[in-house]
Amino acid sequence: MPVTVMSSAGDYFAEIVEPTVHEFQTTPSTFRTAFATATALFHAHEWLWAHNRADLEAHYGQTFDTAGKFWSFVETQVPQAGYMRDVANASKHVKIDRRPSTGMSHIANTHIQSTGYGMGTYGAGRYGGQNLAMDDSGRTISFDACVNDLIGFWRPLVQRLYPT
Repeated sequence: MPVTVMSSAGDYFAEIVEPTVHEFQTTPSTFRTAFATATALFHAHEWLWAHNRADLEAHYGQTFDTAGKFWSFVETQVPQAGYMRDVANASKHVKIDRRPSTGMSHIANTHIQSTGYGMGTYGAGRYGGQNLAMDDSGRTISFDACVNDLIGFWRPLVQRLYPT
């Protein structure tokens, strides 16, 4: 019987990140797909750091002593990435007690709202229907935009590290 293993960040990206993001982007918004997407996108930094630290340091011209330092760098490149971190942590712990990346403090800051195509306060809705949003100190932040920004950062990096 064949055995499948995840032995690299490329495997994590192909087996976890891409299918999770695809499901989120092609189905109506639910908390299940949103939490899974935030978690997959956030934890990609740990897989990349654990398996490709030297390549990351060479590519970006700086040292990442910890996975957390690599994530801090990612947040400088993708300002919306902090929302994925905070949703991933809040979905696990309910409250964000330690150093939030955004103005969010609790999982209740994440909500699903119904909008029609083009009706959202943050731009065009995804296929109409329900869309996920976050409340950051009274500002409505599009979960979809945050997903798109972070996957847009990860994809070219992973393709560079794991060319097909």
